[in-house]
Amino acid sequence: MRRLILLILALIVFGLTLAMVLVNLADVRVNYLFGSASLPLAVVLVAALVVGVVLGVLCILPALFKSRIRAHRAQSRLEALEKEVHNLRHAPLRDAP
Repeated sequence: MRRLILLILALIVFGLTLAMVLVNLADVRVNYLFGSASLPLAVVLVAALVVGVVLGVLCILPALFKSRIRAHRAQSRLEALEKEVHNLRHAPLRDAP
């Protein structure tokens, strides 16, 4: 069911993207640091989207790595504590002298 919903969403996004490309075929002049170029508006918009996604992912990566490291440490600590509890439960009881 989840795959079907994702497929439908992907088709909707693809259709909207295709419609945007077909509507925005006019050329625009893009000035960048070392020159300029005349490109279709759709190409400029898609390039801006890609650059935005890449920058967004790069901004999220440090937090993602930090949370994965924290989760790994917590998992290691949990395993050590579970082992300690297991050892305490199975330790022989000794009478006090």
